[in-house]
Amino acid sequence: MPSTINSRFQPEKPMQNGELFSLKVMRFPQPYLKTNTNIMGKERGGITIAEYKAVPGDTYFKPSAISGSLGLVTDAKDIYMGENSTMCVIVSQNSESIVSNVGVRIEIQTETSRQIVVDSLQTSQDLRPGQTIDFMFEFRLSEAGDNALVCCVFYKDDDGLSRNFQKFFRFFVEEPLSVDMKMIEKQRQKLAQVAITNLAQEPMMIESLKFQSQKGVKAVPLNDLGHSLYSEGMCRIKSQAIHNFSFKLLIDKSKLEGDNESKGKQLGYLEVKWRRSGHFGELHTRPLTDTPVNKNLRASLTILEAPSRVVLETVFYVTVEIECRSTKPIKLRLSMMNQKHLSVIPAGVADFPCGTMKYNEKKNFKIGMLALAVGIQRLSGLKLTSKEVGFSKEFDNLHHVCVVKKSAEEMKK
Repeated sequence: MPSTINSRFQPEKPMQNGELFSLKVMRFPQPYLKTNTNIMGKERGGITIAEYKAVPGDTYFKPSAISGSLGLVTDAKDIYMGENSTMCVIVSQNSESIVSNVGVRIEIQTETSRQIVVDSLQTSQDLRPGQTIDFMFEFRLSEAGDNALVCCVFYKDDDGLSRNFQKFFRFFVEEPLSVDMKMIEKQRQKLAQVAITNLAQEPMMIESLKFQSQKGVKAVPLNDLGHSLYSEGMCRIKSQAIHNFSFKLLIDKSKLEGDNESKGKQLGYLEVKWRRSGHFGELHTRPLTDTPVNKNLRASLTILEAPSRVVLETVFYVTVEIECRSTKPIKLRLSMMNQKHLSVIPAGVADFPCGTMKYNEKKNFKIGMLALAVGIQRLSGLKLTSKEVGFSKEFDNLHHVCVVKKSAEEMKK
C-alpha cells in the first residue's frame, strides 16, 4: 500500500470549534474517456472541423485534442469491492503554539477486518501553527458493506503527556458482481457452472476469468452461450445483465490434496478481473469442492441434460438419471415438489414411478419444467422415495439456468 507524506504551511488561524487539529479526507477517482464527446482538431480535406462526433478509425490533427475528452468520475459514483482506492488525508494544526511529537495512524476497518495504511508514529514531528501534513495512500477494498477510515493523531501536550485525537469517516462499498458457481455432472462430465451478474449501474468489462485449479485438477474453459470472452480476452456485461460460463473439470482424485470426506475436497476457485470507468478490480470466489459420496445413500440423482438459458414462463426439459446404490432391490419413486418458494416448478407430470431397481441399475427420465422468475434460478425440489424401506431424499441446487424475458429471436426482431 504505497503512501506519500507532504507537509506545508498555511496562514495562522485560530482553533476551529476548540479542536487542536482538523482532518479532511478526499478520494481520488481515476479519469475515464467520454466516448460521446465532441472533439477538436479533426481534419477532413485540409479543413479542421471544430465540432465532430468521434467514430472508429478517426485520427486527430492535434495531439492535444484528446485532452478535452478526459473527465473525472463524479463524487456520486459508487465504490465497489475489489477496486484500488486512492485517498488523501489532510491534518491541519489549528492552535497558536507548536505541538510536539505529532504522529498519525490511519486504518481501514470493516466488520471483520482492519488494515493499517499509514503509520508515522516512528517518524513523529513538531507542527507549528498553521502547518499541514498530507498523507496520500492506496489500498484495496476487500469487503463489501460499511467501511470506516479511522484517523488518529497522537501528540504530546504542554505537560509532556501523550494525547490523541481521533475521527471516523464512514463509506459504503457495493458488490460489483454476483458470481454463482456450482459443480454439476452433465453427460458423464463434471462441469463448473458459473453465472455472473453485473450489479453495478454501469457496464462492466470482464478482462479475465480463470479457474485457479488445485493439484490434480485441470479446468478447460467452455463457451456455452457463444460469448467472445475466451477468443478475444474480454467480455462486456451490461448493467443488471447475466452471463453464463462453464469449465470442464478433469479430476485425478489420486492427486487431490487434503482430506475432508465430510465436506469434499477443494478443486479450485474462480478469479475474476474486471474494469469500469477507469477503475480496475479483482475478485476471488470461495473454493469449489467435490461433493463427497454418501455411502449410506440408497439412490442418487444427477442431471444429464439441461439448458443453460430458458425463456420466462416457457416449458423446457431436463433429463435426470437415477442410480440405485442399495445392495438389495428397492422400489423407487421420483417426484418434484411444487412449493411456493421455488422459482422453477414442474410443467405437467411431476410424479414418476421408477419400479424395482437393482444395485448399480440406472434409469433416465425427461421432466418438463417452467421458470416463474427472471435471473439465475436453481433447479430444486426433486425427491426420491421408497416406502418399503423408509427411504426419502431431497435433491437441491442440481443445476442453474439463466431465465430471460425474451428469446434471442424475439430480441433480434
